[in-house]
Amino acid sequence: MVHATDTDKPLDKLSVFVLSKILNSVAGEPKNLKRLRSGDLLIEVDRKSHAENLLLCTKFLDTPVDIQPHKSLNSCKGVVRSPEFAHVSEQEVIEQLEPQGVADARRINRKVNGQLVPTNTFILTFNLTELPKELKLTRWLLVTVDPY
Repeated sequence: MVHATDTDKPLDKLSVFVLSKILNSVAGEPKNLKRLRSGDLLIEVDRKSHAENLLLCTKFLDTPVDIQPHKSLNSCKGVVRSPEFAHVSEQEVIEQLEPQGVADARRINRKVNGQLVPTNTFILTFNLTELPKELKLTRWLLVTVDPY
């Protein structure tokens, strides 16, 4: 997401040709670009290096900009279940599975006789655009990831 920080220099006043040249010089040809009603730009790239280059930009021509990853389009959620999760905390799941793209974990609880009882099911948020089919918990244990 690209947002102009100076209200006197909005992004929607930039020529499409100038914008194209700026993007090509910074991050190559974007996969997709949309101008939002707010005047912000939603830019989709297909290479991590292009995204990293964009995030380093502070100006488009003479327009100061703030560039941040989109909050929901760059993540996905999945559900994992395993008896192996019986004695594992949410924080431990995040720490151990972070190299596989896990950014957040929330254990599902159920009510039994008015008491919340933890289950062996977690809702995981991935900092990936596509949900992985499985996660490797250990060298010998894989768990299937279902869409949330």
